[in-house]
Amino acid sequence: MLMSARLFKTAAPVEFMPFTLPNQWELPGLQAEAGFAPAPEPRSEDDAVGSGPESRLVSEVIIQQARAEAAQLSAEAAQLVAEARARVAQIEQQARESGLAEARTAFQLEVNAAADELRQQLATTLDELAGLRSVIAAQLEAEMVRLALEIARKVVQREVTVDPDIPIALARLALQRFHRTDAKVRLHPDDYEYVNRHQAALNAQSAIQLIADPSVGRGGCIVQTERGEIDARLESQFANIERGIL
Repeated sequence: MLMSARLFKTAAPVEFMPFTLPNQWELPGLQAEAGFAPAPEPRSEDDAVGSGPESRLVSEVIIQQARAEAAQLSAEAAQLVAEARARVAQIEQQARESGLAEARTAFQLEVNAAADELRQQLATTLDELAGLRSVIAAQLEAEMVRLALEIARKVVQREVTVDPDIPIALARLALQRFHRTDAKVRLHPDDYEYVNRHQAALNAQSAIQLIADPSVGRGGCIVQTERGEIDARLESQFANIERGIL
């Protein structure tokens, strides 16, 4: 109907002639005798373009259908966009979760490796400490022995300065090992004076020669004979005691 309306609109306008006489061909009798059908009644311009109620109703229906289809297409397009965005968000979330899981796994592996290394180091340290404990105990024991000997040495040195008979007692014990043998007894110069005055206290059964020797400490002596020598110095005796204990 719309196409016919366009055709009528483009047709040439009909001239209006109110007082013209009818043509012979326009009379009904002549048209019938000549074998022509009667000409249709002219239609108005409004009827030609389809401006009636039915035409407007059809136009409105077409417009409403077009709008409904456009709305449906828009809704479908919006749904597709929403689904695409949701899928993208889901993929991003999965990627993040996958990345976080891989990061956690890698971090856990690193922590486990570091923990294993620390455990190994701790075990090695404990083993070293176990061996070091015995070493420390031995060192402490040795230090205690040395400390005790140093204390004893101090006490003996003090006693030597107080009791001058100590070198006489040591020399007498040394001379007893060389029975009836001539001997030389080396003494500290301070001890030499006292022992020389009390030489009879040595109970020697042979000739004895007393010699003042600064290399001999107070309280001790060195007895020399043809059969050997006895080092009865206090420092030598303490050294022998320390070697025997340690």
